[in-house]
Amino acid sequence: MIAGGATLEELGIRQEQIFPKGYAIQCRVTTEDPKEEFKPNTGRIGVYRSPGGLGIRLDGQGHQGMVVSPYYDSLLTKVIAKGRTYK
Repeated sequence: MIAGGATLEELGIRQEQIFPKGYAIQCRVTTEDPKEEFKPNTGRIGVYRSPGGLGIRLDGQGHQGMVVSPYYDSLLTKVIAKGRTYK
């Protein structure tokens, strides 16, 4: 409802009643080259290891042996990690 434009007041909620139930971090794995002003890099991926486990979500198709063309978006994979505590 908030995303639809409703206010906390309209929903009968006060800010003091809202407590975090967990944390999430998002990281983007790209082919951008920091030595070249973060321009996309191309070629075959020689080594690639994806994270995994409880609370890890991967959005993407990056993998070892993949050929990144100059016409491909530099985003290989988006990693979302969530947990009850920030640590």
